[in-house]
Amino acid sequence: MVGTSETSASEAPQSPRRALWTLALLSFSALFWELALIRWVPGSVRVVGYFTNLILIASFLGLGVGALLSRHDRPLLRWWPLTFGALVALTLVLGSLTTPDPSGEHIWQGAAPYLPEHTSGWLASLNIWIWESFAARMQGVDFYVVITLVFLGTAAHFVLIGHRIGRLFAWLPPLRAYSFDLAGSIAGVLLFSLASRLSLPPIAWFAAGVLTLGLVTPWRGLAGGLRGLLVVGCLVLVGASGAPYAWSPYYKIEVAPVHTTRGVQRPVPKAPSDQPLGYRVRVNNDYHQMALNLAAPATEDVFLSGWKQLYDLPYKGERAAGDVLVVGAGTGNDVQAALRAGARSVTALEIDPTILTIGRRLHPERPYDDPRVHVVVDDARSFLKRAEQGRFDTVVFGFLDSHTLLSSLSTLRIDNYVYTVQSFREAMNALRPSGRLAVTFTTATPWLKTRLFGLMTTALGHRPETEKVAYTNGRVFWGERAVDWRPANPASVAAVADELQLPTDDWPFLYLEQTGIPAHYLYFMAIVVLLGLCSFGLVAPSDRRLNLQFFFLGAGFLLLETRSVTEIALLFGSTWAVNAIAFCSILVAVLVANMVVQRWPRPPVKWLYLTIVGLLIAGWLLPAGSLYVPSVAGRLALCGLVIFSPILLAGLVFSSQFRGAASPNLLFGSNLIGAMVGGALEYTSLAAGLGSLYMVGALLYLCAMLAWLRQR
Repeated sequence: MVGTSETSASEAPQSPRRALWTLALLSFSALFWELALIRWVPGSVRVVGYFTNLILIASFLGLGVGALLSRHDRPLLRWWPLTFGALVALTLVLGSLTTPDPSGEHIWQGAAPYLPEHTSGWLASLNIWIWESFAARMQGVDFYVVITLVFLGTAAHFVLIGHRIGRLFAWLPPLRAYSFDLAGSIAGVLLFSLASRLSLPPIAWFAAGVLTLGLVTPWRGLAGGLRGLLVVGCLVLVGASGAPYAWSPYYKIEVAPVHTTRGVQRPVPKAPSDQPLGYRVRVNNDYHQMALNLAAPATEDVFLSGWKQLYDLPYKGERAAGDVLVVGAGTGNDVQAALRAGARSVTALEIDPTILTIGRRLHPERPYDDPRVHVVVDDARSFLKRAEQGRFDTVVFGFLDSHTLLSSLSTLRIDNYVYTVQSFREAMNALRPSGRLAVTFTTATPWLKTRLFGLMTTALGHRPETEKVAYTNGRVFWGERAVDWRPANPASVAAVADELQLPTDDWPFLYLEQTGIPAHYLYFMAIVVLLGLCSFGLVAPSDRRLNLQFFFLGAGFLLLETRSVTEIALLFGSTWAVNAIAFCSILVAVLVANMVVQRWPRPPVKWLYLTIVGLLIAGWLLPAGSLYVPSVAGRLALCGLVIFSPILLAGLVFSSQFRGAASPNLLFGSNLIGAMVGGALEYTSLAAGLGSLYMVGALLYLCAMLAWLRQR
């Protein structure tokens, strides 16, 4: 173990106990900063919302590089206000840009948020200056430039935190330090989850991050005072730019009244200020939905009549609406359409509680006040799996298109598991004979329309009807369940899905044009590997040795995390709460493994490796979603066996090898660099499906075992 002589006088802990608590505080801070950036940056820089795993990978790169640099006797952490300021400035400028979409993947992009008309007062003046000085000249900047700048800015911030963490690891007993590191991370997840539950704004997130770093940062002298002023200025900007919005666990939400619309040839006169036509909802600076007054008098306008026609299409014909399930109820337009159609009951299913609250409070027709409406806040797949067979006469998929990812550990969007062959089959199972399935979707992309048509055809067993409504860009697909309908054979469904490239639970990428890794993901993978290799050029020649065992352990573990989170989302739902519990449970499993090794220092490493590989191969052989059983206790038991047991065993291997390490900071750095590469390897699922991550992980753990055998 490296002695205390390697720790500078300005950073030297006064006691091992204080050093351990400092490490826990820094780990808490690192996790909190990571989650705060994952939430805040995509809310401003629209395109980053579809690639938030890059912020995760950038944080691993920064922490890993910082740990590798930790032998340098320089107090780098004191400069974090500069990287914070750079990230705030970068986000404000890039958030004003319109960025071309990457080819091969459909993403939703709205207007730039930081234009003058969106704000007032001093913040408006600042926005004008940003627009005129930077953004107006950078419009249309290449997608790759935006992503690269965000990646590098994030990594630079975490280098400073990683440097201090690495120095503490070098000074402390490895396993005890690792326990405090994990405990701090778990506390960070729990506190940020609480902030999400309370819908706290970004100023609260960053204030917590600033406070934790501020406690371990020297502020003496003129330089310290200037850094403090910079931090205060950054918090003011973060607070002011986030104040006009509501912050749900999923989105930054903007609500504005709709007083005017425009038809084909004529504008509609402005409505009285106290009686708007409805409310427009934008999430992460992109249009999401409107809560409109589509009652009879309002339909004289072409625009409003078009929207009314769109929402009424699922009930077209002479059939009764009956008992209706609205998947993605949102602010309530689909719910009100069901009520207009004479529904006996309406189950309104919505994942975002904040959007649901907006609908309850602001929808002009007050659909959620109707006693026939029963509201459920849950994930769509989770509800459909539990739905009673033959429960509904009509199932309507509303505008479910999501504008963010399920988790920073994955490329999955929140709605990806909703638009799969298996999901539509579950919706059909919830219908009564002759019941109707309807899907509403906004798209002008031909291949996406074809894919939705294929999903409906596969589910119904016959071609659906479809109609596009002018002025809305919305299209509705609908069809009836035949009296003799039976679920198709899984093997034949898989063959059809593969032939037509339909999304399945194993390949749920609705918005990806074709199976494969698009060019922009290959670029991400290349830049991650390149920066990981270059990071070793920053350290002394004597330290330029990548510990291959810890590198492969890091890469394999991140893939384990990714596959675990996606599988748990399929079993329990894609809600923020499930995601937080899954992430926290993974960290707890690793902490338990570390505590076990402190009492059982020599576990059979070879057999642990072989068991991990065997469990991962077994996971690969199991079809996606096969762990689902109706009993929650049964699902938890299966998750423990198939998902969490490899994580626990991997933790035992890591801690047993980390124990007594001569240079734990360098091993920690190698592990984090490996995790960064593992994050990039997650993109292989775009070509081979999520199940393939099990096999990639098995290969990585085999490589780790070979590296261990070689260095024995």
